Amino acid sequence: MSVVGIVAEFNPLHNGHKFLLETAKKYGTVVCVISGNFVQRGDTAIVEKGVRAQMALKCGADLVAELPVCYSMSTAQNFALGAVSILDALGCDMLLFGSECGEVDILRKASSILESQEFSQKLPLNLNGGITFAKARQITAEQLGVEKGILQGANNNLAIEYITACHNIGSKMQFKTVKRAGATHDSREIDEKFVSASLLREKLLQNDLEFAKKY
Repeated sequence: MSVVGIVAEFNPLHNGHKFLLETAKKYGTVVCVISGNFVQRGDTAIVEKGVRAQMALKCGADLVAELPVCYSMSTAQNFALGAVSILDALGCDMLLFGSECGEVDILRKASSILESQEFSQKLPLNLNGGITFAKARQITAEQLGVEKGILQGANNNLAIEYITACHNIGSKMQFKTVKRAGATHDSREIDEKFVSASLLREKLLQNDLEFAKKY
């Protein structure tokens, strides 16, 4: 059995997170690293960190650790670096994450290309066209072999950062991914089983607790 690490915010914890935790439980002990009261978007969490930790424990986590605020409110790269460093130090030998593509090999290849010297040399040439950094990054990566559209997925991008961070700290953790189901990241789309955390936050702030209870 493995010690499985999960990086999350659980802001708030919903059915999609529950599915991820249930999947992790099949492999062994589950360790979660979550943001505290301040999250990656530079906002306060919708629910206090202790309550979110209790939610995770009730859904199958065996241990919940807090990601320090210097990482939780930083860039995706620093967010990932802080989180995987904690999971590695806690003895995790597997990292489980959600992604839009659902393929570890595709994400691993993207990480390798984005970290390559060829990418660093080619990126400035595409930036000269006056487009945004994100668009230039995507174009350059696809020119070098990253599968088309991969960098448009928010969960794909975070997954790539987790893989890159593990490589940079010399972690031996294996990677497993669960294909994201239902609504896309930050979507306002209403699905029977899954909705985005951003929609749930919106409903909670509107005091629409009946809607939130479904998810």
